[in-house]
Amino acid sequence: MLDRVPSNKFFGYGGEYRYPELSYGLAKTARRNISQVLTEKVSEGARSEEEALELGRKLLHDNPDARFGGRND
Repeated sequence: MLDRVPSNKFFGYGGEYRYPELSYGLAKTARRNISQVLTEKVSEGARSEEEALELGRKLLHDNPDARFGGRND
């Protein structure tokens, strides 16, 4: 997906759970998985370290913030 879909078109994770513990667990798992994939991409030479850091920031912060930032509901 990272190589085929524009990086501004998806989020690193998302979920609406009744219990905060489940949201925390999903967020932690998503960060770990994204980190592993981006580390592999850098190791393979498919992306620079700067590109990987930017992509991680987009997936986990910038994209959701652009979509939902400033909402009061």
